[in-house]
Amino acid sequence: MKNPQRSASIFPQGKVCRRFMDRESNHLKAAEGSVFVGLIVTMIIIAGIGAAMLPLSTTSMRSQITGNQAQEGYYLAESGMRYIASEFKHAGDGLTACAAEDARDNVLKVNHDQSFIVSDNGAYFDLEIIPYYYRVHEDEIFSPNLKAAIFGGIPDEIPTEAPGYLQIIVKDDACTLLSARHDYHYTSVSVSGDDVIFNGLTLDGATPSGSATPTRNDRIFPSCKCAGDGEGGEQVVTKGGNLTFQAHTGAGIFPLSNCRFKINGTGQTYRYQELDLANNMFKGITNSDDPEAAFALTLSDTDYVVGQKFIKLISRGSAGASSATASTEVAFELAVESSEEAGEGIPCGIFGNTYVEIKNFGKVKSYNSTTDPNPSSSTGEGHICSNKHVNLKNKAYVDGDVMIGKDPSGAQGAYTHSGCPTVTGTAPLNIDRVDPDPLGAVGGSLAAAFAEYSVSNDNDLAVPPISGNEISLSSGRRGTRNMTLYGKEGGANYYVTDITVNNACVLTVDATDGPVAIYLAGPLDAKNGSQINVTGNPPDFTIYCNYSSGQTEIDLKNSSAFKGAVYAPYGDIVVHNSSDAYGMFWGKTVEVKNSGTLWFDTALKENIVFAGSGGGSQSLVQ
Repeated sequence: MKNPQRSASIFPQGKVCRRFMDRESNHLKAAEGSVFVGLIVTMIIIAGIGAAMLPLSTTSMRSQITGNQAQEGYYLAESGMRYIASEFKHAGDGLTACAAEDARDNVLKVNHDQSFIVSDNGAYFDLEIIPYYYRVHEDEIFSPNLKAAIFGGIPDEIPTEAPGYLQIIVKDDACTLLSARHDYHYTSVSVSGDDVIFNGLTLDGATPSGSATPTRNDRIFPSCKCAGDGEGGEQVVTKGGNLTFQAHTGAGIFPLSNCRFKINGTGQTYRYQELDLANNMFKGITNSDDPEAAFALTLSDTDYVVGQKFIKLISRGSAGASSATASTEVAFELAVESSEEAGEGIPCGIFGNTYVEIKNFGKVKSYNSTTDPNPSSSTGEGHICSNKHVNLKNKAYVDGDVMIGKDPSGAQGAYTHSGCPTVTGTAPLNIDRVDPDPLGAVGGSLAAAFAEYSVSNDNDLAVPPISGNEISLSSGRRGTRNMTLYGKEGGANYYVTDITVNNACVLTVDATDGPVAIYLAGPLDAKNGSQINVTGNPPDFTIYCNYSSGQTEIDLKNSSAFKGAVYAPYGDIVVHNSSDAYGMFWGKTVEVKNSGTLWFDTALKENIVFAGSGGGSQSLVQ
């Protein structure tokens, strides 16, 4: 595929999108402009600890529906988001903290209101970037009115003539991020050209340590004041509940949904599902790092809700230049991880948010299916990772590192072992917390994909066709013993609520004509001696599972074979005795039982952009 060309070019031709598109070129076809979404998403999982942005949710609006062209327009719109992901993540490579932040934010500014041609037949995407955080204008002389520059378009939600609060992060002379946080009150907001003016700015609360005067380039974040319980006491917010704020304190400047926030700008990050201005509430509060985690948050009327970096990215894709061509608009709501939460990204073959266990003689090795499709020796990259606990039993073997992240409170996880396991790398290798659901299987963009494919999917492409959204293979007289799921150009997407592959049965994935993705809203049980065969390599087959039942969700029993990537952030994954698996597993818990072997396919990481040396916590793309 040719490098996309920007209309109203800002960068020299040939450099625009090069990093993103070169890596993706093996998975795009120029004539159609299609994007192999399943494979790209799999790669993003592998880079999951990388730097920069984390999408919280996605909504799609299709302006025209004309068959395959509409789908291609959707993929082109997603490729626009992926381009920004790549450029944003790498803009700060090799730079100091402040310079890296400036470079990343500048990517948003220069790509706002730009169009990109991605094929000779006129396929293109264009971008509208609307951030909800600001910086003190470079020519600002602080006065009662503060001029704020924005890194793109101005949000429609900004209410003029309304008072509110801000938190400004003031940097010291050494350009150290977060040298001081100061809270300010403003009397009204106005818009002047491409800038926002906060009028009548005064310092709020106690006089802080350090400079209290905003200087050019300091970052500005929306803020509002919490309410008490209405009777002079405190309010308590729990998982899924609502947070009440005081009226006329600035909540109107916040995004309408899916924004991350911190109380007083520090500590644990939370997320609200909806902003209800009529009732002065942020609704559906969850722990941003772990949406299923319980908590009790006690707040008084002196506490601030401080919004974190948030971007609304509208990407419009069109499969051709004619007026009859379908175009698709996708609105992405993206939360940007700040560099204060930096953590270096390392790809791994197994990630279990709460638990990873390799039992007696279980093995994790690595290979590259591109160069060695039938591995006989390991390449030393069979890394495993958990945020809470990794346990290795007698004679377990890990040809790589044992990486230990952090739980939602910031406590480092644990590494335990018994007997004489072998780890060829570092054990433990302590790292920052890994986002357990970077793709948003719950309340995010992957959840939106599940909703879409539950209605419109490729189930009829299977032979025999999938009936009732279930795959049940049996060797009985009346059973279906074999089934083939075929890929197609641009990728085939199957939606099922249950997969059972009984003894001696075979589920074949034929990726000859394109990759295959299964959206699994239930369990997978591959019984003794069953097979899940992939015509191709692990990068050609992905299972996304959003199911959680308290029982094993992905169960690969004795002697079964599996090739592919599994993303089940709320599920338990078990690889049983003597079974071989090739690819990658991402789950709530992952257990490799006696003699089971996972071969991590490092080919999964070769077509994706990694975080680089600039730091940052989660990866941008779903």
